Amino acid sequence: MIPLETVLEVKRLLAEGRLSQGQIAKKLGISRTFVNFVNRGRLRTPLEARIKDAPDREPTPRRCPDCGALVYMPCIACRTRAYIAWQRRQQNHTTQS
Repeated sequence: MIPLETVLEVKRLLAEGRLSQGQIAKKLGISRTFVNFVNRGRLRTPLEARIKDAPDREPTPRRCPDCGALVYMPCIACRTRAYIAWQRRQQNHTTQS
């Protein structure tokens, strides 16, 4: 796993615009693909991912009222279980038709 400081440095160097992605990768000792992911916004810090993907989430975890897990709400585990159950119902429905 690449340290957060490296991700932030890649972002800073990309924003400056003086170096190419290959030069940034060589300077920091990482792959150009990683630099490209950061540049295209496909790689974010865990905090950025939490904020961008779910701006309504709370800053601290709490107990899910459904499953009891300590999570950032809304509970992704419960949503995943509900989706899997829905998929199974859809499969059963199509095989019965």
